[in-house]
Amino acid sequence: MPYVVNGQPVPEELIRQESERLGRDAQWQSIADETERARRLRAAAESSAVDRILIAQAAAGDPRPIDAAALKQEVQRQKDQWGRRSVLDGAQVRQAVEAQLRLQRLRQEMVSGAAKPTPGDVEAFYNANRERFCTPEMFHASHIVKHVNHEQSDRPKTASRWR
Repeated sequence: MPYVVNGQPVPEELIRQESERLGRDAQWQSIADETERARRLRAAAESSAVDRILIAQAAAGDPRPIDAAALKQEVQRQKDQWGRRSVLDGAQVRQAVEAQLRLQRLRQEMVSGAAKPTPGDVEAFYNANRERFCTPEMFHASHIVKHVNHEQSDRPKTASRWR
């Protein structure tokens, strides 16, 4: 079902991106039924996409000026980074950078009033949610080859041999 937020459609591509981003969290794997998992993930992605659009709209509607020096510096950084490869002209880069700076300012203001957790709170959260902090296996070795020749033996080196 297509969504419209304050007259702005929510692109299916944004919902797909949010679904991919959210789906990387291990908590979704705890839902055994694949159909139910997909349904819940889709609902969460739709909600997240709507939130993103609402925040972007609020940032775009903020009448406060952006710091001119920060804007100039970031525009220059973007131009230096992309150089002649950029298909955007200077005005487009400036608009995009200004929108990004407004968004960053709003997000910072939204979280600035949040209470900072104590070390005990952090530890308690970690202990209660250990399965969410697992790093998947990064390498898988199907076999390990050790070449043995006249310079290397098949015996492990021990501390006593190197004294």
